[in-house]
Amino acid sequence: MQRSAIVNGLRLAWCEAGPEDADETIVLLHGLLESTETWEHVLPLLAEEHRVIGVDLLGHGLTSKPLQADYSIPALATHVRDVLALLDVEGATVVGHSLGGGVALQMTYLWPELVGRLVLVSSGGLGRSTGPLLKLLAAPLPVGIFLDLTVSPRTMGWVRRGMERFGRRFDDPKITDWLRTAEALADAPSRRAVLRLARGVLGPKGQRVGATDRLHLAGNLPVAIVWGDEDPLLPIGHGRRAHAMIPGSRFEVFEGSGHWPHIDHPQRLADIIRDLVATTEPKVQRVGDVIRDLDIVPTVVRPGWSSVDQAVADQVE
Repeated sequence: MQRSAIVNGLRLAWCEAGPEDADETIVLLHGLLESTETWEHVLPLLAEEHRVIGVDLLGHGLTSKPLQADYSIPALATHVRDVLALLDVEGATVVGHSLGGGVALQMTYLWPELVGRLVLVSSGGLGRSTGPLLKLLAAPLPVGIFLDLTVSPRTMGWVRRGMERFGRRFDDPKITDWLRTAEALADAPSRRAVLRLARGVLGPKGQRVGATDRLHLAGNLPVAIVWGDEDPLLPIGHGRRAHAMIPGSRFEVFEGSGHWPHIDHPQRLADIIRDLVATTEPKVQRVGDVIRDLDIVPTVVRPGWSSVDQAVADQVE
């Protein structure tokens, strides 16, 4: 069922499936240039037993795509929080792909009561390096103009028909992933919103925003990390490092898969999520629990000192 609501002047859209009175709720967060449609083969498998909510992030799908809006990761997480508040959901199993993984990690930090388990699929925020396509999205304005002129439903239709005509369907996951991304850019409103978002989280050297300094906070949760070993956008090394940093986490490698393992192997991903739900208890944390887990070094604040004086004194101490 597709639903939406106007919250603070923005339309927030989501879909729901499965029994509303189910014991467990699973929240699906898509990646950059996607929508809840990316979960179309996973969602019905999960909905056989669980309540499933797929949220369209700001600038994506049926959610508003304002040009003048805050597209930071905390802002995207806030919109997801608003949807879950409307639906009275806490302690959910939150599944995030790519950008959605970064949003899920942000939610774990800001509103720990919302996240009971965490599944990161080719997640953003776990390392700086990216493939060249993501760096291109963060390039200056001329890239946006170039895409406006060259990437459209018509041109992408030509590419598809040409591939089929000459029998080149490209099973190589790297090429398939590039094509999926290019096709998503064909929608002009989505493209402009996404370029604005991308320039906030990506730069010439890769990801500007990271969560590795707070991964220890996810160590209290049941966590599964999933990655395709041929991901051309976010290297699998990010996932391996996160797995090593989160005690007790599970790490699943999809061989021969690219950046969209949930599209390449929906049944396998659904099985991983269902197994995590079946074999673990959700860990619903409160803000106080998170504060106790922070690595805090007290400093002495001296009345009348400027921030510069205080910083120098802290370094000396």
